[in-house]
Amino acid sequence: PAPVPTTKLTEPVDGKTEIKATVDSSGTASISITEQDILDAIANAKAEAEKNGVNAGEITLVINVSTDGKNASDFTVNLPKTTLQKIISNKIAGIELAIDHPDITIGINLLAVTEINKQANADIQITVTKTDSSKLSTAAKNTIGSRPVYEFKVSYQNGSKNVSNFGSG
Repeated sequence: PAPVPTTKLTEPVDGKTEIKATVDSSGTASISITEQDILDAIANAKAEAEKNGVNAGEITLVINVSTDGKNASDFTVNLPKTTLQKIISNKIAGIELAIDHPDITIGINLLAVTEINKQANADIQITVTKTDSSKLSTAAKNTIGSRPVYEFKVSYQNGSKNVSNFGSG
């Protein structure tokens, strides 16, 4: 009898890569995500799918950011325009930046990346700044409790302009 053709399932996969942040004396950590980082994470996702016997469907890039044990109060992520375009052209479903100190994860989906690129059409910076919770409303303080508070901002042109919205992302 003729062999029965097998069809691999297509499943969402994570492509992981690691980047070491530079932390300055004031506690500000910074990284730049390159095109090569994106390509490495995509290759990692495809290899993981192959290892699991499936086709790579939607790919989410998980970028683990190490501060080498140093606790950062502020964080800046530089995403060059070419890197944004690489994410868009490869139809990456989303990016997760998992920062170890402080322990936060920033998630951005493809729709948001596309809108950011449309507005900025330039290199962008994502900044995460620890803020004083005393400036928040009473309702917000009650919800947050004793947990830390961070402000997130996406800017371009060396921080002089901010992305105004993320469209439907």
